[in-house]
Amino acid sequence: MPLRSLVSRSCCPSPVWKSLSKAAARAAGARMRAVGVLRSADNWRTRLAICRTCLLRTVSNGVSLCGPPYLRQLHRTPADGCGCRCEDKAKRPAEHCPLTIQGRPLPTPHPAACTCQWCAANAD
Repeated sequence: MPLRSLVSRSCCPSPVWKSLSKAAARAAGARMRAVGVLRSADNWRTRLAICRTCLLRTVSNGVSLCGPPYLRQLHRTPADGCGCRCEDKAKRPAEHCPLTIQGRPLPTPHPAACTCQWCAANAD
């Protein structure tokens, strides 16, 4: 049996495995940004300032997070936050805030003209 077939049957259909894989990739990207291998968003400090006033923000063990810590809530909607460190999320160039400027969940799929808190602040 080909390896690809075996992997697709065993782990890929599981939403938990997919979610854990995505979280691991985000964590690896954050580490690579910290050592300068990957670039950070140019306006990450502005994004972080918005995160610090967000309703989704939680603090766990002195670390500011977007929503509850990831491993405490594996099943979540985008409106729950991703559980990532706010600073890491703000530095990720392709990332968007899960809330609109009105504080509502961002529609999915992501609209072409983004209305998230970060993009709205950047447009001003």
